[in-house]
Amino acid sequence: MYVVSQIVATISLVGLVFVVPFIFAHQVGAQGQNMTPSMVINMSDLTIKVGNTTSNETITFSNNTSNTPGEIGNTTR
Repeated sequence: MYVVSQIVATISLVGLVFVVPFIFAHQVGAQGQNMTPSMVINMSDLTIKVGNTTSNETITFSNNTSNTPGEIGNTTR
């Protein structure tokens, strides 16, 4: 009787291993439908497009290399 219960338990575990991926397969497919990047960095003109990359929501950084240490952004004296 012990051997029979061990065989049944083993078959059940092996069957469960093969069935569980099919149960959760639809969730993985639903997550991968609208795969658009959420951030695009363009190094040529130093722009970063955040969010929906098909819209015009951009953040632009200026290439200001004339700042002295401790200054932030475009400062005038």
